[in-house]
Amino acid sequence: MNKDIKLITDKNIVIPARKKDTNKRDYGSVMIVGGSVGYTGAPRMAARACLRTGAGLTYLCVPEEIYDLTAASMDDEAIVIPFESCDGKFSVKALKKLIKLSEKMDACVIGPGMGRCRAVNDLVTELIVNYTGKLIIDADALYSVSKNVEILKDTSSEIAITPHHGEFLRLIGNKEIPNEADACRLFSERFGCITILKGPETYVAFQDGTVLLSDRGNPGMATGGSGDVLAGIIGGFSAQFELEKAVQIGAFIHGETGDAAAAELGQYSMLPQDMIQMLPKIIKKYTK
Repeated sequence: MNKDIKLITDKNIVIPARKKDTNKRDYGSVMIVGGSVGYTGAPRMAARACLRTGAGLTYLCVPEEIYDLTAASMDDEAIVIPFESCDGKFSVKALKKLIKLSEKMDACVIGPGMGRCRAVNDLVTELIVNYTGKLIIDADALYSVSKNVEILKDTSSEIAITPHHGEFLRLIGNKEIPNEADACRLFSERFGCITILKGPETYVAFQDGTVLLSDRGNPGMATGGSGDVLAGIIGGFSAQFELEKAVQIGAFIHGETGDAAAAELGQYSMLPQDMIQMLPKIIKKYTK
């Protein structure tokens, strides 16, 4: 391993035990913006993963066309809110209401299942510019960002992006990447964000040039929805901790849940929802 890359180990992962005299407001509020007709599972998985990390309040914001299905399937733990939509995706008319809600949030996850169209691109851009909390940009929101990557500099929020290899290539103009760690480092330094590059090994690059590596995880995680789980985990931890700590814990815990699911169910049969089911056990393991 490159000496400039630090391995995340179980010794680095400490989740503090909760104090007795606390309430839901002490553990933060998270807003997850995602979903579209045909892609209702992604935001739900992100929300469930967020809830399992212990976020105090989780708001799931979806287009009104999928509201009934989403609300009925969330078992009442998340606060599901419908927003204006067009052709099954978010409409720009939803922007004012989303921005107003975001002002109450400690963290925001945007992208899971949002779909791709001009309205979504405009919505993502405006949320990035206007939001001032901890912002996790994932999936289709990364596609929107790739249209104007410089937008990452035009914000007051703390940003973490969670691309897989293909999404990262699009963000850097489809250039060849001889070294993923160096590419992540350069991207984070240039655009002032944290980059979590998902893959067989997960790199976490910070704005100061530091690069961490999580070697947890397995090929059974190479399935649709695994990334949504990661985004939800990071979102939930971001509401409770500093973003730098949240992404480190999130990347490691995500891989640990994948390994636990594979150990019990096998790499072929494990599903992202199985990783979510493993979260309580893994988080308990690292709670001190």
